[in-house]
Amino acid sequence: MSRHRIASASWPAIAIWAAATTCVLATTAALGYAPLSPATWRRWDSNLYLDIARHGYTLFRCRPPYPSGWCGNAGWLGLYPLLVATGHAAGLPSAATALALSWLFGLGTIVLLWLTFFGRRLCFPALAGLTYAAFAPGQVYDYAVFPISMLAFFTVACLWLLAQGRWAWAGFAAAAAAATYPLGVVAAVAGFVWLAARRRRRPALGFAALALVGPSAFVVVQAIKVGRADAYFLVQGRYGHGLRDPLGPVINAAHAVARGSPFRIASAPDVQTLFVAFVLACVLVELALHRTTVTQTDVLVALWAFVAWLVPNIETNLTLNRSQAALLPLAVLVHRLPRPLLAAIAVVAIWLSVPMTELYLGGRLL
Repeated sequence: MSRHRIASASWPAIAIWAAATTCVLATTAALGYAPLSPATWRRWDSNLYLDIARHGYTLFRCRPPYPSGWCGNAGWLGLYPLLVATGHAAGLPSAATALALSWLFGLGTIVLLWLTFFGRRLCFPALAGLTYAAFAPGQVYDYAVFPISMLAFFTVACLWLLAQGRWAWAGFAAAAAAATYPLGVVAAVAGFVWLAARRRRRPALGFAALALVGPSAFVVVQAIKVGRADAYFLVQGRYGHGLRDPLGPVINAAHAVARGSPFRIASAPDVQTLFVAFVLACVLVELALHRTTVTQTDVLVALWAFVAWLVPNIETNLTLNRSQAALLPLAVLVHRLPRPLLAAIAVVAIWLSVPMTELYLGGRLL
C-alpha cells in the first residue's frame, strides 16, 4: 500500500486520535498549564530518560540522604532515550524531541491498530474499540515524556506480525518492545508460548532468539558504559520489589473507592485499577462464551493481555498507573464486546482520562 493510500485509509484513526489529543490538551489548558510545553509533560522518571539521552548511563554507590545501595540512571531501559539522543545530536532540544516521539508513537499506534486489527471497517464496534484505545486507561502517559506510547506501538506491531505468520519481523518488534520498557518482555513471552503451543518449534525458537536481541543489547551497552552487566538490577534492587497476591491491588482499590467516592479526583487511580480489571474480565468471559468465533489471533492477544496485567499486579512497589497504560492493545479484544457494554466502556475511558490527566500534571501520579 502506497503512502498516499495509507494516509487516505487512516483518516478515521487520525480523527479519533485528534479528538483524544484535543481532550487532553483542553484539560491541560483548563488547569493552567501550557499544553505544548515539554516542561508540562515532564514528571518523575521523565528526567531520568532525558538524563540518559544527554549523558548516557550512570551507576554509583548511593550517598546520604539515600540509603545504601546503588544509584544512577542505569535502572531504566534505553531505546526511548536512544531515539531522543539521536534527535539531540541532530540539534533538536532533547525534551521537545522526547515529547514529539511520545505523541508520534501514540498516533502511530492508533493508526496501526486501525490498519491491521480493525481492518479499516467503518462500523460501530471498530470505531468504539479504537476510541477505547485512544482513551485507554493511563492515556496521559502516551502524551508525557515517557516511553509508554512507544511500547504500545511495538507491542501492537509484534502481535499483528505474529498473527500474520511473519515471526522474524515480529521478533524484531518484540526486541524493540523489550528494550523500551520492562513490560515489553511480555510480548516476547506471549509470542513464544503461542507459537510453541501450536507446535511451531522452529518459528518459536527463532522468534525468541530475535526478541532477546533487545535485552541483550541493553546489557552489553550497560556493561560497556558503567562496567556492570547487572547495572539495571543493581539500581532497581533498592526499590524493594517483591511478590504479592495479584488480586491485592484490585481489592485494595475496591476498599479505597468504597470508603470515599469514585467521582473524587483522588479516587481516579483506584477507579482505573478496578476499570482495567473489569474490562479484562469482560473480554476473557466473552471469549469463553463465544469459543466458536475465537481465532488464533484472539488467543494470542488474550494471552498477552492477561500476562501483561498479571506481571505488575504480582510485583510490589511498582507504579500500576503506567503498567495499566501499557494495556492499550487490549482494545483489539474490547471491540468484540456487546455494543451497549462496549459503548459504556468507551464512555468510562473518556471520563477517566480527565482526572488522571489532572493528577499527572499536579505531580500526584508517579
